[in-house]
Amino acid sequence: MISIIICNYILAKVDCHKMRTTKILVLGFIILGVLGCDYLPKSANWPLTKEQTHNWTVQGSHFKEGVLEVYKTHQVVAIGDYHWNNRVMAEVNNLVGSPEILAQVKNIVVEFGNSRHQVAMDAYITGQSHDEAVLDLARRNALFFTAWMPDVYKDFFKAVRAYNLNAVKEQQVKVWLGEAPFYWENTSTHEQWQKAANLKTQGFLNTAEKAMATKKKVLMVFGAFHLINVPETVAAAQLPLATLLKRAYPNQIFTVWPITESPINQALAKLNNPSLLRTDHALAKRVTLVDILPKSRIRLGRLSLKDASIQQLVDGLMYVGESRRLTEFPQSVLDDSAWLNEMEARLNIVGGRPLAAYKDIMENSRN
Repeated sequence: MISIIICNYILAKVDCHKMRTTKILVLGFIILGVLGCDYLPKSANWPLTKEQTHNWTVQGSHFKEGVLEVYKTHQVVAIGDYHWNNRVMAEVNNLVGSPEILAQVKNIVVEFGNSRHQVAMDAYITGQSHDEAVLDLARRNALFFTAWMPDVYKDFFKAVRAYNLNAVKEQQVKVWLGEAPFYWENTSTHEQWQKAANLKTQGFLNTAEKAMATKKKVLMVFGAFHLINVPETVAAAQLPLATLLKRAYPNQIFTVWPITESPINQALAKLNNPSLLRTDHALAKRVTLVDILPKSRIRLGRLSLKDASIQQLVDGLMYVGESRRLTEFPQSVLDDSAWLNEMEARLNIVGGRPLAAYKDIMENSRN
């Protein structure tokens, strides 16, 4: 109703016959801006008082200890990555660098790898091969390869390998490349790429189920939005990975959302760094995902979940202190002119947001 009143007021003040076309277009954008407020920038806002926050956060635990505790009751811990925020992924790397964790976890499933390179990755991870070329190939041949260019993803594979080199074969850890095999060399149209992109969640699910079939503990690392839980009352054409797993394997999947926004980090600053804060506390019902990451309202809106609490959507929060997104390619990528040319050629096939994002990242990297 408010939007209708605004539109009528503006139209009443405008003599459209006398206004130039450009002014009409500008007015149109203003109206869209007013009506499409979901797309306007907003700041994160922690809705709890200091006392309420204290009552909840005193139950937080050091991240590693919290994960070990979860494994007492769950087969899978799935940690959400926030692309281009190296601080989040660096803490994941610290976790897999812990002998205590990998003494329990024998399977790790990651989003950032094309499984056409699984055999070569197995050889590298177990120490049978010293060839690090697979570390680039697995990431560069993924569907959304630009997201995996930061070195922190390469460091992840190295950390697991370091553990395996000191472990007997029966105790070594397998890293599963989550993405179904995809061949860029056979891709020449957007439609071919889009078909594979539409099926990516099914590929993730197939790989995750193979890892779970071993009956051993599993760690998963995927983009955070793949790990939200959609209630069964919500109808959706494409459900997130964690939702599919939770429905198929009740009470076995524990999902973790990374805290990244500065106002939320400040509100939780008394937590140990890093910490795991479980969302089974009553106060978690009062905090929505949109509160802690405002831009999530667009994706959640498509699922009619904009007002969903973090307790509904995830099982825990990962606190790593202040961090920020750094959308720049590492120098090793910038120095590889052949790879830069290949990236641009592929993204011209993909088009849309991935191409626009690539151009922004290149501009940031060169400035």
